[in-house]
Amino acid sequence: MIEELLYSIEDVWAIWFVSCVTLVILVSKSISRMQWKTCKQFFLAEEGASYIMSYMLAFPIYLLLVCFVVQSTMIIITKIGVTQAAHMAARSAVVWRSADPFSLQAGMELAKKKADAAAVMAIAPYASGLKGHSQMYLYDLSGAQIRAAQAVPKSVIYLGLYKTLVTHSGPTADLSYVGRKFIYAAAMTNVKLTEKSRGFNGELSVEVSHSMPIHIPGAGRIMGQLHLSGRGYYRVVKARATLPLENPESDDRLLGIGYDPSRL
Repeated sequence: MIEELLYSIEDVWAIWFVSCVTLVILVSKSISRMQWKTCKQFFLAEEGASYIMSYMLAFPIYLLLVCFVVQSTMIIITKIGVTQAAHMAARSAVVWRSADPFSLQAGMELAKKKADAAAVMAIAPYASGLKGHSQMYLYDLSGAQIRAAQAVPKSVIYLGLYKTLVTHSGPTADLSYVGRKFIYAAAMTNVKLTEKSRGFNGELSVEVSHSMPIHIPGAGRIMGQLHLSGRGYYRVVKARATLPLENPESDDRLLGIGYDPSRL
């Protein structure tokens, strides 16, 4: 579990820990050395006002540490969401892997489709809904991929979730903002399936990667990479999950149920 939480964001954890510890030490020392009587005199009199220069020089350091703490925390939270998405995608894939009664290859394609949908639904709450971040998938993806991503908010599952959101949050819920979160999640999330064994109870591994935008200025240069459009920084967060296949113990590893998988 610890290894999985560190996967793909080892440097972010290190930056988060060092920044938090440094910030706590600096703030605690500043408070312990602060003399409230002197502060009162400082605001009431003009003598010694030049000493503010030392505070002005130290303020950028405090601000940089705060930026590192905030941005690294956002990346870690997204990592938790991607980890959940990997488990949801793996759970969906192992169930649908043997659903096609005609072809193992078609079964893998169906499992990939269901895994993609499960990952998007899990990552959408953590995805960006800001209009300014749309240039990432508009720049990277083709027209067909963008249209496929935009079709996600029109799905029955999405509309059901949105109705639930409106019920709990009132009529002020922004449909376009929620829709952009699903579109961003669908466009900037990639699911990779690796079947280690086709035998009974064989393992299926899933790796989910999500490109999240860096929100805090300055921190992106350290914890992210510049987007190809040159308009911002992003961070690829990855997670893995491995589950046993839910296939029957038969010669062809298929369920043998006569239904049309194209209608699922």
